Amino acid sequence: MRDRSTHWLVLTLLLALAQPACEEDQILVSTVPAKTLLRYYHAMSTNHATTYVTATFYTDAGFDVQNNPWGKHVTLDGKASIALNGAPLQYNEPGMLSGTTYTLKLKDWPQRFTFTYTDPQGKKHVDKVTMDRIDAGADFFKSSSTGDVVVWEGSPVRQGETVDVSLGSTDTNLHYQTRQVGARRIAVPGLPPGYDWKLFKQIDISRTLRKRLHKALMDDDEYGVYIKLVYQVNEF
Repeated sequence: MRDRSTHWLVLTLLLALAQPACEEDQILVSTVPAKTLLRYYHAMSTNHATTYVTATFYTDAGFDVQNNPWGKHVTLDGKASIALNGAPLQYNEPGMLSGTTYTLKLKDWPQRFTFTYTDPQGKKHVDKVTMDRIDAGADFFKSSSTGDVVVWEGSPVRQGETVDVSLGSTDTNLHYQTRQVGARRIAVPGLPPGYDWKLFKQIDISRTLRKRLHKALMDDDEYGVYIKLVYQVNEF
């Protein structure tokens, strides 16, 4: 009996803790002033597969040290909606540890992302960004007298983009990054002279775009639009 009572007590406490979070997620966008709303759009694809798109709306928002947004989740109501390239994102019920989100699955990476937010008054707000795919390619590692580099397949780095490369082998794991606009390769210093790149058992390469639109600061709250796109490839 004691074990059963303890079980129900723990369950009751968990439900009590979860309830405030769920109630907080029911902030309706029609009650949030436009200049306190942060619209966060995120898209990610791994290994040339499905693209997962998520839209999250915040109020009392801010950014952490990794430039990831946080705040009180907002739920769209009335005429409000969100779409990507004309396809509506679907509402997801808030969970115990997550707030209201809107999601969409695409079979391929669209490269051009046109997000259309319709506000509660029916006015449309359109935000557009583009980002190309990236791939390691068959001969991604180049070694010369001037140093070793990783060359990727795809366009050069553009404004707001970051390319990350991780090399893994049985005896080392190295990470490199570049934000240099126009770069088509990334230097990988620190390898021993004559190091055989074929010893690398895995390469992870990703292109990330972070873009803030209509950014403003008011009473330490961030609002406007923040878009993050991630295209990642893992080669073994």
